[in-house]
Amino acid sequence: MREQGFARFTVTHVRKDGSRFPVEVSARTWVRNGQPCVIAFNRDITETRNTLELLDVERTRLKLAARAGFIGFFDWDMLNDSVYYSPEWKAQLGYEPQEVAHHYREWETRVHPDDLPATLEALRRHIESDGSPYEREFRMRHKDGSWRWIHVRGQLMRDAIGRPKRMLGCHVDVTAEHAAAASRSETERLLRSFYDSPGVLRGVVSLLDDDILLVTSNVEMAHFFGCEAGCLDGRLASEIGTSRKAIDLWLGYYRQSQRERRPISFDYEHVAPEGS
Repeated sequence: MREQGFARFTVTHVRKDGSRFPVEVSARTWVRNGQPCVIAFNRDITETRNTLELLDVERTRLKLAARAGFIGFFDWDMLNDSVYYSPEWKAQLGYEPQEVAHHYREWETRVHPDDLPATLEALRRHIESDGSPYEREFRMRHKDGSWRWIHVRGQLMRDAIGRPKRMLGCHVDVTAEHAAAASRSETERLLRSFYDSPGVLRGVVSLLDDDILLVTSNVEMAHFFGCEAGCLDGRLASEIGTSRKAIDLWLGYYRQSQRERRPISFDYEHVAPEGS
C-alpha cells in the first residue's frame, strides 16, 4: 500500500460470540492535517463467499456431467466473434484442447459442405427469431477425416436493446444413433422385400369374437383376394367377401395355434373373386 497507494485483501474477523467470518478490506493512503494516515473500508463478504462456493460446486457438477455424458459446450461471444469450446467439444472431433483455437471459423470450417448452407440459414433464422431454442443436426469433420453426426442445442442472449450478444449451447455426438437408424432402415427394407416376395401370401391378423381383422397384408395376398396392394389392411374378413364357413374355419385353426403356442397348417377350399 505504501508503494502503490492502495491495497485490497481478505482477513478473518471474530465476532463477540467467538464465531468467525470473512472480511474484505479496501485501504488507501491519505494525508490528514499534513500527517500520513490510512483510510480503510471493511465489508462482510460471508454471503458473497457462500455464493461463490455454491457456484464452484455447481460448476464442478456441470463439468463432471459433461465429461460423463461426453457433452461439448460452447460459448459464442458474438460481439468479438470469439468462441469458447470446452475440452469435451474438441474431444468429440478427436482434438486435444490446445489444437483448436477459440474462434467461430473453427466450427464453420468443420461442418460438412452439404450441411453448411442449411445449417447457416437455420442459425440466421434463430438469431432473427423471438428467442426460441436452436436445435439442429449436421455432420462435422473428425481429426481422422471421418464425418461425425452432431446434435446441437443452443440459446441466444441479447443485450439491453435487443441486439444479439451471446450464444450458449452444447454438442452431442449422435453418429451411433444415425448408424443404428440406417441399419434399421436397411433391415426394414430387406424384411419388406421378403414380406412382399412373390408366390407366398403373408399377413398379420387380429382375432375377434366372430371375425378376423386384417392388420396388414402383402401384395400377393391383395392379388389373391382380387384387389390392389394395401386394400385389405384394416378390414374385416367378412368385408372382403370371405364366406362364413371360411372365417369359422380360420378362427378355429388360428385359436388352436394360439392355445398350443405352435405353428399350424391346414387346407381349405377358397372361392376366387371370379367364382372359381
